[in-house]
Amino acid sequence: MMLNKLFIIALPLLVTLGVCRADDVVIPMDPWPPWKLVDPHTWEVDPRGIDNRLIDALLLAYSRDFDPDIRANYRGYPWKRCLDMMEKGEADLISGVLKSPEREQYLLFLEPPYKTRSAKVFYLRKGEGQRVQGYEDLYDLRIGIQAGVRYFEPFDDDPRLRKEEAGDDLSNLRKLQYGRVDAVISTETQADYLIATQGLNDEFDKASYRYDYDLPVYFALSRQSSYVRYYSQLSSTVADLAEEGVFEDIIADYFRNLTGP
Repeated sequence: MMLNKLFIIALPLLVTLGVCRADDVVIPMDPWPPWKLVDPHTWEVDPRGIDNRLIDALLLAYSRDFDPDIRANYRGYPWKRCLDMMEKGEADLISGVLKSPEREQYLLFLEPPYKTRSAKVFYLRKGEGQRVQGYEDLYDLRIGIQAGVRYFEPFDDDPRLRKEEAGDDLSNLRKLQYGRVDAVISTETQADYLIATQGLNDEFDKASYRYDYDLPVYFALSRQSSYVRYYSQLSSTVADLAEEGVFEDIIADYFRNLTGP
């Protein structure tokens, strides 16, 4: 299956709202910007999230070969409720999920993963990015971290580091902006999204030192879904799109447009 990458990136959204049709794929989504843009007050799903674009690409490619009437029906819920719906068969397809033995009891993971890497990045004030060129340079800094979040070893349990907690990434970035900490650690995609949407692009630099690691992220089907019988076709479609770099292009295009030239 040869697909036009540019067309996939600019594809129209395959979304239905309201009453489900027989061919609707029910997809629960939790608030996790910029991957899933869900209003935690109204639970409305903004179709401009990255995961929406990835799923739309998957379903568009699948519909070309197997089911031209398939449509996505996005529904916003807390993450625990999303997983509960998948376990009970109240939803069909979920994105942004990590594989575990417990989840494999009620989910069928589409192979291969559509995202395989993640990065923890240190942010410093503008012009100071070169201060952290290796792990040892962190010992001279006050580092903002998010309460309850683990990042990587040995960073998480290193008693020699000076770490200051905040409730969320944006609070940490504000502390960095006003000089209350020297650096902030965050998952790169989340911090880049906040920096761009809060108009902070001219405030920070990324350190030369970063921590990249393998993190396979999957689409998965509920084992109770009627679409389980199409598991092979859906996995084949995911494999084709991954091989052609379509998922990578969609993600890169999102952040390129977000941050500008």
